[in-house]
Amino acid sequence: MELEQTILRAGWLGGTSEIPRCLPDIIRKNYILRVLFCTLILALLYFFAGLFSLAAESAQPGITPIWLPSGVAFAAFYFFGIRLWPGVFLGMYLIALAVGIPVEVATAAALGSVLEAAVPVAVLRYLGFRPELDKVKAVLAFALLGATLGPMISASLGVMGFSYLMGGLSAPASNLWLFWWLGNAIGILTLGGFLLAWGRQWKIGPGAIVELLLLGLALVYSATIAVAEAKEAVSVLFLFLGTPMLLLAGIRHGARGVTLLGLALALAFLVIGAWINPDCFKQADITYLFLDVAYVGVGVFTGLVVAAAFAEQRHYQFLHIRANYDYLTELLNRAAFMDRMAVAMEAVEEQGASHCLLYMDLDGVKLVNDTASHEAGDHLIRSAAETIKRAVRQRDCAARMGGDEFAVLLWHCPLDRAHRIADEICREVSGTPFTWDEQRYEASISIGGTVMDAGSGDIQAVMNRADAACYEAKHMGGGRVVFPAG
Repeated sequence: MELEQTILRAGWLGGTSEIPRCLPDIIRKNYILRVLFCTLILALLYFFAGLFSLAAESAQPGITPIWLPSGVAFAAFYFFGIRLWPGVFLGMYLIALAVGIPVEVATAAALGSVLEAAVPVAVLRYLGFRPELDKVKAVLAFALLGATLGPMISASLGVMGFSYLMGGLSAPASNLWLFWWLGNAIGILTLGGFLLAWGRQWKIGPGAIVELLLLGLALVYSATIAVAEAKEAVSVLFLFLGTPMLLLAGIRHGARGVTLLGLALALAFLVIGAWINPDCFKQADITYLFLDVAYVGVGVFTGLVVAAAFAEQRHYQFLHIRANYDYLTELLNRAAFMDRMAVAMEAVEEQGASHCLLYMDLDGVKLVNDTASHEAGDHLIRSAAETIKRAVRQRDCAARMGGDEFAVLLWHCPLDRAHRIADEICREVSGTPFTWDEQRYEASISIGGTVMDAGSGDIQAVMNRADAACYEAKHMGGGRVVFPAG
């Protein structure tokens, strides 16, 4: 435990995920065994993802424009810690052994693969990165650090290894660097982004499954055409038809929808390329095919930005509702209502407008709370609020001022109309018996009203008059409306 605590204190070495409960106790309780086990699993995942990605091998053996292991390493380092870096080394050596890459070149490539994931993850975690990708800042940081800076490091070290240790290249070094960078960037954006967005929440509704399946099939079809027509510009144009699908997935299902479709698109390129046109990737020059592959990254990035923007908008709407509306009745709260009163007073002073204010006190709530329950009292308050909503006009402002008190600002409302609205509310509330657990209660509401015009004084004076009229109505027995004379 002392060794584990020492390493975890380093911060940047630690992960963000809890220890999986499915592991045997002997592994879960022993830090060294746990790290070794996770390292071995990472090495195997990296190895098999690499073999799968080599279906798109370019003219230079070992280099592919779609490299999924980068996404595996990035997600593993983020969730489980950079201490698993030997797993990436081992996975890369196994790939090199399988495809015949010299050990020296594999070492340079493995070092680049470790730094490719370790450097961005360390910086992102220092910056407080959110793996849910629900903020535009998080998406930009992920794209700039994870999918741009990291692959640049890996491409630079890898191409230098190929150039100086293998003694010859099948394509210009600049082209190979771009192939390498593109492939690793696509791997991080698609598989890495998918694992980040889905890593903590795998549940999804049946309706979302159907919708994403249909969008995914359309994208896979576009990828099929792109691979089949890899030497023609039409392949790039056809892929752009998939942009609305990615945007729709982002709007409807957030980052999880975008990364799922992006991963499906990348896998489709690999599988369909190996099946329909197995030689389409074996090129030394930058052709339309690589623009097709680059579209995968551009499309996923665009979709993630749109998804994050809509997520932020929904969050701001939620905060606005929380800040301005009463949670129980969904009427305005006191602070928001006073803001509306200030606007109404400005209209009085600047335009000579005339409004009316109703102040209400629901009678009998304390009796219901004491003899039934507070839940019953809340139900009575909600019922009264619904009555108030139905009675007032669309432009009026109704609020719960606290407890069992309500207020309504009637904009540009004549006094006789205000009387009718108040009478309707009083009649509906007082004439509808309240029943809870077969127990019947007589509910009523006391309403005080006043005019808000050039001669009414400031906001507090208007509120005081309406409150006093409401108190008078309550003192007279409740269930009635009182407007001050004159």
